[in-house]
Amino acid sequence: MINLLLADDHKIIRDGLKAVLTFSDASIQVVAEASNGKEVLEQLEREKIDVVLLDMNMPEMDGLETTTYIARNHPETKVLILSMVENEHLIAKVFQAGAQGYLLKSAGREELIHAIEIVHKGSRYVTAQITLSLLGKLSHSEIPVTYADSVSSPVTSMENVTKSEKLGPRADAAHTGQSEGIGLSKREMEILQLVAKGYTNAKIADLLFTSKRTIENHRQSLLAKTGCNNTAMLIHFASSHHLLD
Repeated sequence: MINLLLADDHKIIRDGLKAVLTFSDASIQVVAEASNGKEVLEQLEREKIDVVLLDMNMPEMDGLETTTYIARNHPETKVLILSMVENEHLIAKVFQAGAQGYLLKSAGREELIHAIEIVHKGSRYVTAQITLSLLGKLSHSEIPVTYADSVSSPVTSMENVTKSEKLGPRADAAHTGQSEGIGLSKREMEILQLVAKGYTNAKIADLLFTSKRTIENHRQSLLAKTGCNNTAMLIHFASSHHLLD
């Protein structure tokens, strides 16, 4: 069971998030709530918190300041930032402060649950919508971006992603950009295109007239064949190897 702290200065937002998580099948339990950064710190002293779902803009202490404190004083607690802002420089700052993930408030229930589970496991999560935006800008400028990995310690630097450092052992083998070079099937290529557009597993299953479980299996196969650890890395891999052209 994942013990979650909901932190947002709007009670209606907290109530909505709590309802979504309460009526899901996920092993997530909302054990505490906070309306500002100081209340977050107080709750951390009272409860065993695995993940803090933290609004970026709160009174008393904002999300950035609160994240920095949590990373230094409660390193075992993961922080998932919840924000309305799509800004790569802000994302860089929150990861440098020690956040494990960045999620837009426009995210759906499935992505919310997935993001919480990912950061709880120690990986980093960036919502697909932001990832696609960053990839578009990466082709025109050098934006420092760190994609998710399996390290649970806070980010200490934001590095430009390279194939050898972040894309896994199969990246160089696929440098031609041809799907055949890494053994992707036609169906996997179809799913890869839809993943890059930000569709959820359930939506992809509907579009391809198959089950959600089948799509999940295909996505795991895509990660294995490309040597990526998560969706953000997979999309970057696909873009850099011209699989989305």
